[in-house]
Amino acid sequence: MEREETFLAWVGRREKLIRIATEVDKALVAAYKDLLTERDLHPETVVEDREEADKLARLLQPSVTVIAGKGRIKRSGNLEAILNDMDAREIECITIGNGDRHRSPGTLPGIFIQFGEEGPRFLLFDRDVVQLKVSGPDRQWIGGVFDNLATELRKDVPWWAPLRSTFAAILIGLFVFGSATQLLYTMTPEPPQSEDINAGTLIILRLMTVLIMAFVGYMIARPALRRIFPAVEVLEAGASPRGRQVLAVTVGILSFALGVAGVVLGVLAL
Repeated sequence: MEREETFLAWVGRREKLIRIATEVDKALVAAYKDLLTERDLHPETVVEDREEADKLARLLQPSVTVIAGKGRIKRSGNLEAILNDMDAREIECITIGNGDRHRSPGTLPGIFIQFGEEGPRFLLFDRDVVQLKVSGPDRQWIGGVFDNLATELRKDVPWWAPLRSTFAAILIGLFVFGSATQLLYTMTPEPPQSEDINAGTLIILRLMTVLIMAFVGYMIARPALRRIFPAVEVLEAGASPRGRQVLAVTVGILSFALGVAGVVLGVLAL
């Protein structure tokens, strides 16, 4: 059995990230103790039980890996120590847990959390960049752990996370480039029609041009949005999220541009 949820982005303080890692550790320690009870193992007093208990402990031991600097830096170990030794602004991918995204639900409890993505991605396809996966044989344990971790993750999903989606890039490409192409058609004088080309054919050609330009806009908007709005951002004390800064600058520029346009139109109307 397993439960899984994905998010488009996560932006939070380093203390929040450490807290999530601590919750994962607590959940797996509790699972280890439950397995000892379930299998009637007493490693402290029975020598024969120690080997199996040690094996369970290794399988349930959570690990942490942090990748930064465009893949050049990779650290594993204690999360707090890693963050203390690394520039948080360069972090690209963080994995926490004792499982992985490809692991099939088995007989042992498993937790996998990944912030960001490791390695290159194909431009045309979208993959959610914050993943939570909890698996195991105990439905009650899965439900409790999953609900707890999912709640913690949702607290730091920024409101602008949907702007990183493929759908947002398509809308922006269609609106900006498609509308600009249509406006250009509107402002361009109609060419004399050939006898071989009727009005219906011209409409189809124009529509195809608009759609092609919208696709070009999507190809430009998608990587731009993903660069502007980071998938994962670990904030130091007093730092402001990059997405919020970008939106503030964008609103300021648009306000200035609209103000200038209003003045120009007012002068022209005189």
